[in-house]
Amino acid sequence: MKIEYSKENIKIIIAIVVFVGLATAVVVFKLFYPVKSTEFAGTIQRVEGSNIYAAGFFTVPGHLERYYGPLHKKSVRILIGPDTEITKIVRYNLPIEGEEWDHTKFRAESTRGNLNDLRPGMLVKVFSSENIFDKNQFAALKIEYTQDIVSK
Repeated sequence: MKIEYSKENIKIIIAIVVFVGLATAVVVFKLFYPVKSTEFAGTIQRVEGSNIYAAGFFTVPGHLERYYGPLHKKSVRILIGPDTEITKIVRYNLPIEGEEWDHTKFRAESTRGNLNDLRPGMLVKVFSSENIFDKNQFAALKIEYTQDIVSK
């Protein structure tokens, strides 16, 4: 029995083989070389009990430009436990808008923060002890937020 192949059938077979090959390569690459991140930076949407809901980006060392932008923005649920360290960074003597910047007067200090200080619209940086890349929820090891005090 002889099987005849038309040019159209050969093109379809080649397309299927290429597609399967590319799909296999992507799966193997993701399994053996996963993207890793232990940091998330974003804006708080709401705080409910010991959960922070935020929208932002995962920080991927060495690939900062690759994982930012509208396509990579992610909404997450950040779980706050009893061992989560919350740090407030207070920045003093920031200039009022339109005022000239005098870096000699600027200073910043870190103090113990409080979950009750966190409000919608605030920027937070969250650290975890595990790979949290692209997860919808994760436990926070440490949270940092900033309070600015402008010069008068």
